[in-house]
Amino acid sequence: MTAARHPTRILSAIAVAVCVALPAQLAAQEVIGEIRVTLDGEDRVWQTLRSTDPSVSFNTGVTEYGPMRDITIQGYREGGSYTRDVFVISLALMGDGGMVDQTVMHVPERMSQSWMNADDETLVTIEHIDDGSIRGTLSGRICFKDGMMTPVDTDDCLPVEGTFETSLPQEE
Repeated sequence: MTAARHPTRILSAIAVAVCVALPAQLAAQEVIGEIRVTLDGEDRVWQTLRSTDPSVSFNTGVTEYGPMRDITIQGYREGGSYTRDVFVISLALMGDGGMVDQTVMHVPERMSQSWMNADDETLVTIEHIDDGSIRGTLSGRICFKDGMMTPVDTDDCLPVEGTFETSLPQEE
């Protein structure tokens, strides 16, 4: 599976790029969930956020088109940067809830170098989903990716295990 055949991978990269372009000032925000992950043996927590300023998006939400739903869950470290140490779970679902594609990505410092699941590896299990929230687990590995258009290096991977639970604001 290639990024060209799976728009979720491209959308994930764009969502993170948009996040990286956010102004440095803190936007008005509220915590709507969290991603708890053990990444390479270290327990970490990222918060999912909703902006109270309609001109700013923290890229956690649902976009529907036709019979498909794209769900993006983007986590930030408490008190951290909006451009570094971002964790993203991006899912493409059919109307009946069947998963079409998924991407799990960690961006430690900059978009040009990230960690992402390999195309053929499924990490996410959805335990609960409704119109306003989602909960699930992830288990597997994410591999180094040296640039947006390069493939993941499946010889350079980190183990990842965790849970996520968040509200899902509807994109307008």
